[in-house]
Amino acid sequence: MIRIAFGQIQVHPGNPATNFQSMMQAIDYSKAVSTDILIFPELCLSGYMVGDLWDQVPFINDCLYYGEELVKATENTNLTIIFGNVGIDESLHNLDGSLRKYNALYVASKGQLVSNPSQPYPFTIKTLLPCYRYFNEPRHFTSANVVAKERNLSLSDINQPLTISTRQGAFTIAPVICEDSWDTHYPDCPTSLMVESAKAKGQHIDLIVNCSSSPYTIHKQEHRHALFSVQAKRYHTPIAYTNHVGIQNNGKNICIYEGCSTLYDVNGSIVEEVPAFENTVRPTLLKDTVWHPQSTTDTNATIQTKVISETSISLNHESHIIPLYNVNSTSESKNNSLETPQPTISLQTESTPTYIPTLFKALQYGIRQFLAQTGIKNIVIGASGGIDSALNAALYSTVLPSENLYLVNMPSRYNSDMTKDLAYKLAQNIGCHYGVFPIEEGVNATIEQLENTSFTKYNTPIIPELHHHGNVHTTTIQDIKENTVSSEKDVSQTVLYSSDQTIANYDEQHHIESNSNTTSFLQLSTLDKENIQARDRSSRILADIASAVNGAFTCNGNKTEFTVGYATMYGDLAGFLAATGDMWKTDVYALARYMNEHIFKREVIPQGSIDVVPSAELSDAQDVTQGLGDPLQYEYHDCLFRAFVEGTPYTLPHQRLTPEDILCAYEKGTLEHLLGLPNPISHYFTSTEQFINDLERWWKSFNGLSVAKRIQSPPLFLVSERAFGTDLSESQLKPYFSRTYHINKEKVLYHHTKK
Repeated sequence: MIRIAFGQIQVHPGNPATNFQSMMQAIDYSKAVSTDILIFPELCLSGYMVGDLWDQVPFINDCLYYGEELVKATENTNLTIIFGNVGIDESLHNLDGSLRKYNALYVASKGQLVSNPSQPYPFTIKTLLPCYRYFNEPRHFTSANVVAKERNLSLSDINQPLTISTRQGAFTIAPVICEDSWDTHYPDCPTSLMVESAKAKGQHIDLIVNCSSSPYTIHKQEHRHALFSVQAKRYHTPIAYTNHVGIQNNGKNICIYEGCSTLYDVNGSIVEEVPAFENTVRPTLLKDTVWHPQSTTDTNATIQTKVISETSISLNHESHIIPLYNVNSTSESKNNSLETPQPTISLQTESTPTYIPTLFKALQYGIRQFLAQTGIKNIVIGASGGIDSALNAALYSTVLPSENLYLVNMPSRYNSDMTKDLAYKLAQNIGCHYGVFPIEEGVNATIEQLENTSFTKYNTPIIPELHHHGNVHTTTIQDIKENTVSSEKDVSQTVLYSSDQTIANYDEQHHIESNSNTTSFLQLSTLDKENIQARDRSSRILADIASAVNGAFTCNGNKTEFTVGYATMYGDLAGFLAATGDMWKTDVYALARYMNEHIFKREVIPQGSIDVVPSAELSDAQDVTQGLGDPLQYEYHDCLFRAFVEGTPYTLPHQRLTPEDILCAYEKGTLEHLLGLPNPISHYFTSTEQFINDLERWWKSFNGLSVAKRIQSPPLFLVSERAFGTDLSESQLKPYFSRTYHINKEKVLYHHTKK
């Protein structure tokens, strides 16, 4: 029987020397337990997300050097290793003129690379180079398709099955790199071509090997199971999928890699799944039942007959990293269902969405890895008493020792005793540092200084040539006004749009003529004064405390707020990391409840923080004791904003919805189904006009100044199907409403008035 091993190592991007050491550790262990084939992930020496480090030839040379050392490690042994690394051709160039590079997969045995004489290179070249979302492989790599055209060959000539000599005899594999298995929307199907080519030559493929660098997102593992299960059955060949753990980033988005390397039998059933987030080598003895299953009626029931349980080795040799919170008493059964569970969107529900337990593990793991990577040991969190800061504090408390966590409450006269008590209770429950820093005096001093300090406009002679386009500034102001929705009746609504108000209300300023010059004084609106509070908290108090304790302070924002800019620039939008920045508000509540019940098994996050109405508490209009809070119905708006940013389960992949789509569904009476609402639309709006005004308000906000805020927001953990940052390419444009939308709007409003 063949013994394979999944080399589910932690990959350190941009650090081939460290990755090489981890791989050598895995190789030594695999030799010790008589492994035949050790499978490593895609680009495991270099890391996948290294940006334009690929332009640096010395880095590439180091990757190639360590690759050669890995090949040498197979000398005088029966071990074959499969690993991802960069491949080059110094005689050719990429389309941009840079060194020709390939995303390659190497197979090494007996101290040599395994390849077929007819192949142009001694490695497999990735064919399908993703260039959607945050992926942009064509920027650096050349596809196998290009090589085939250059050499007038077919793809099956470029990448071929490889036969390995093992103690058990010849063993043929089909080496595949990540996206080459996700071929649904591509014209070429690399796996299929390899299988068909083997059949044409009378070869039998014993195992399809997919080496990936595949980041975690909600439901991702279910999608993987669905894909590989179907392919294993289609090709009637077992599949070994190998992934790595760790975090990698492109600057704005931090991807969390959970591993979850998996073996599938010929019926697509899961034989072995390596636990998520474990830096480990997992040997697996392939029995005949992998190719000839005894039963397909119950995947879990047949696992014991298909794989002999073997000891794995942990490669977590980083003893300096921050210890995990003890969660040994918590275990979740594997969800092998191919159905994608739908998110729960009610704030009041007590049921936990199926993805929440894994989401917790992903965020906890991501925070731990990010702190270890950056060397940050002390964390400062602004604790308001609300749910967002409470959840962030709870998450960091599962990673950091309590003496390294500082909670800071910064009340003004608008903060209720209720929320102040909740912040205090949270710190008590965690057992961390807690300080109260009132901001009233500082805010008043800032307001007084701004309103009592004059500006002098010097009447310098104007050069006409410089003002040929003098209307540009006026037009810009008008555009901003048109794309900024505010309401004089509801101050809480205007907070959203004034957070970054940099254009003074010049018409309302006081002017004093002094000789030929003009002196003016600022008049701060209520909105301006609200934002001064937020900026005073973050830019002054939290930043200075973080500096004093040699640490960093967090951004506690969520995806709902980021979508419509419900945050203050240089205020609560600031921070070194937005750990929950890719989570919708409803998931914030769900994760808070889950952590209390299953992780802490007690009330660490105060129930009051879960129950209190969400509010910024920046004015009397946001008095939580009176039930006044944010201008959002999260149960509805989470679903609407998700449609804007990610699409819905009922649309095509990457099809994000627009007001035209929303209004069309509203007119047809299918909006509840499209958005996945738990209640009829009449539950949220009393009239068609109110519904349309709300739709336009948030669409303008989403595409207006909110874009500038998101550009300047902190990096965040990518956990959804579309995250802000590099994952969602945005330009600062005027919000766009289609021609059809305007036509349908008039029609819908006309019918409404007729009724």
